[in-house]
Amino acid sequence: MMTLFFTTLLFISSAFANSLNVKLDGEFVIEMKEEDLKKSNTQVVEFYNFVTKKSEPYKGVRLRELFKKVFTGPHNIVEVEFISKNGFKSYISLDQARLGDPILAFERADGEKFVRYSQKEKALVDLGPYYVVWNLKNVPLPQQPFYSSIYQVVGVNLITSSMNFGIDSKESNESIELGARTYKRYCLSCHALNGTGGDLGVSLLKFQVLKEKGANYIKQYALDPLKSNPRTKMLPLPAFKNREAMAQGLVDFLAFVEDPKHTLREAEKLPNKKRYLLLKALLEDAKAK
Repeated sequence: MMTLFFTTLLFISSAFANSLNVKLDGEFVIEMKEEDLKKSNTQVVEFYNFVTKKSEPYKGVRLRELFKKVFTGPHNIVEVEFISKNGFKSYISLDQARLGDPILAFERADGEKFVRYSQKEKALVDLGPYYVVWNLKNVPLPQQPFYSSIYQVVGVNLITSSMNFGIDSKESNESIELGARTYKRYCLSCHALNGTGGDLGVSLLKFQVLKEKGANYIKQYALDPLKSNPRTKMLPLPAFKNREAMAQGLVDFLAFVEDPKHTLREAEKLPNKKRYLLLKALLEDAKAK
């Protein structure tokens, strides 16, 4: 009897192991089962892997088609968050996602194993349950490296308000804005900020890393993590032409959000009172943590 119980439990667990949870602003909307996804209009896409420098064929479902079935009414989606089973979270604007036309892949189309080499784990990793790749035909070549693949995806969260950390061009400079964009794209997935983001790394704001370690440490770590910490799994900033400016931007952005007095002085110049109050609440909450 006990054997039958555990066999049934294993069957139930397996049945839902490859489901995709869809959320709207963090609230659960629907669970899409693997068998239902595979019944959708699947397609094959050739995705160029910038790590292996090879084109790889994957079979999957266009996210755009899936969401048309789920969200029939009007929703002001501005960002998309992909959630991996290890807690990694990757953010991309809706406009960028539309241009990249993401594919939720569930297998290789050439019969090869559904694995890839991970720079973080320094080993082959299983890509399942789902692997987000991109159809880059309409993406200009200089922008294509921005569309990195995301493996072991278990959920997608559609966001209706942009996470700009209370920053806009009226109350900051170009370096802070670049730092905010860089942080959201390459840091937030592991280093949460005010409760938003992944939890694979320490909270840089909570532990005031910039204040404790200094600007040069932050820049060096962003550009060459292994030199600062040989055991780290963090990847360096991409080899874009402006990567030095991106690293400096991270320092300026962290300084902006780490120093409440400076931030509030800047925020008080804003004509938009609501934005000022939101920023004040963010900083007070961060201090409390």
